[in-house]
Amino acid sequence: MPLWRLFFERAKGLTRWSGLTTDAHFSADATQIGAWASHKSFVRKDKVKPSSDAPLSPPGDFIGQKRKNKTRDSTTDPDARLAGKGEGDDSRLC
Repeated sequence: MPLWRLFFERAKGLTRWSGLTTDAHFSADATQIGAWASHKSFVRKDKVKPSSDAPLSPPGDFIGQKRKNKTRDSTTDPDARLAGKGEGDDSRLC
């Protein structure tokens, strides 16, 4: 049995033993929680992050640039990451 499966079975068993779960119903939700950030705040890691009183950059200043989690961070929400729900879906900061 793979390690991840063993971990899942143990966690499921502990919740059932403690009365936290039942066989009545189970559902999973793939909803992404939106970040408190905009795409404008998602800047290159190698650039100096602007101060809060710095003017906003003009619209469209990232046209043609690839935005990826490896190369960029949000200046307003450091935990924000680009995510999408599927192929061809617009990415959002979540």
